[in-house]
Amino acid sequence: PERYPTVKLDKFVIMPNHIHAILSISGNSEPIQQTQERQEQICQTRGLAYPCPTVGDIICAFKSITTKTANKTDETLGRKIWQFRFHDHIIRNDDEYNRIWQYIDENPMKWQNDCYYE
Repeated sequence: PERYPTVKLDKFVIMPNHIHAILSISGNSEPIQQTQERQEQICQTRGLAYPCPTVGDIICAFKSITTKTANKTDETLGRKIWQFRFHDHIIRNDDEYNRIWQYIDENPMKWQNDCYYE
C-alpha cells in the first residue's frame, strides 16, 4: 500500500520455493496521500500522474525489493533469487475467489506432497 495505494494484498502465503497471493487492484485512480514526486516515480514509464501499477509492476517491485534486502542481509552482491517469469490469473467471480483463497490457505499443509519438497 505504501508503494501502490490502489493495490490491496487480500491473501498470501510464502512457501519455501514460491509464493501465492491474491492482489486487488482498485479502479480508483486517485492518489491516496501521495506526494507528486512519489506519483511520478510510480508512473514515470507511462507518463501518468496517478498510481497505475500493472501486475507486472507490482511483481517486479516485490522481486526487486526482496532481492536487494536479502542480498544486503547476506552481504551478497548481484545474487538473483527469483525466476524471470511469474504466473498470473484474473479472478472473475466470488466462487473462483473463494476457491483460490482456500487453495492459498491450505497450500502449506500440502507442501510435503510437492514434487520439490526435500
